[in-house]
Amino acid sequence: MPRRRKDLVFEESLFNNMEDYKVFRGRFYDLACGCFNFEDLPSEVYKPFIINYLIKQGKLLAFEDPDLLTDEGKPTFFLYPFTDNGRLDPYNRPTSRRVTLFNNGASYVRDANNSEILRVNVSGTSLTKVIDYFARNIYLINRTIQINVNAQKTPIALKCTENERLTYENLLKQYQGNVPVIFGDKGLDLNALTSINLQAPYVSDKLYQLMENYWNQFLTFFGIPNITINKKERLITDEVQQKMGGILVARQNFENQIQDDIKRINDMFGTDIKFYWGVKPSKNEDIEEDDVNIYNEDIKETKEEGELRK
Repeated sequence: MPRRRKDLVFEESLFNNMEDYKVFRGRFYDLACGCFNFEDLPSEVYKPFIINYLIKQGKLLAFEDPDLLTDEGKPTFFLYPFTDNGRLDPYNRPTSRRVTLFNNGASYVRDANNSEILRVNVSGTSLTKVIDYFARNIYLINRTIQINVNAQKTPIALKCTENERLTYENLLKQYQGNVPVIFGDKGLDLNALTSINLQAPYVSDKLYQLMENYWNQFLTFFGIPNITINKKERLITDEVQQKMGGILVARQNFENQIQDDIKRINDMFGTDIKFYWGVKPSKNEDIEEDDVNIYNEDIKETKEEGELRK
């Protein structure tokens, strides 16, 4: 039985799809990681590790091992992934928590008296589904943009005889590769060749705007400042502040929960860990009017008269 030929076109398309998805997912994951800012962590705690697992699992367990001492002679402090290991209390918090170290399999069982839970949000749920959702939608739009752009280049289908099919396949491949083609075969019958116009309307600009909207929705979810309003003139202060309201609520959803849990951890273990979400807050967080004036390059507006001048 002859070996089945591989569908190289399909495999190349699948590879490009997966690469696009990986690129966008990686960018979103990095943006999410950049929102977590811990200060004054104990020296034995590795910051990238706890950020990764807060995103992946949504919660970590803070506890100490009195039998494993640091160089300063203090019990080793851990912020580590854990599993519920018993009944829940009246507030649905696990009364027993089990931790297994990845490197040597050492196991610890702790309770509410000697451990605290650090949650990324009120529900303590993973953020990876959110990252995957936006990465998948944006990659689909981006691939559609590439298809639409390519349709502007080769918007035709060729109809020919079966005997000349391979000849025109090679011609089209070289055309797509921007290689000039000259055929000197006198037996080539161009009259037998028929082209069918399959030109698609150019909609990439609209698709790109849709992709920007998804991108800004992701930024808003993580409390990262962005502007989703499309106007030729500058935005007025009320419009920007209205948009910033949703961003601030999203940021506080994460920041308040983590800071509350950090406070309980500091009280229990005598640490001095600090946390803030996104950009480190300054002493004056008020939005100045000059900071929210968004201009189009070709349009200017006078403050005094509010008149638009191109």
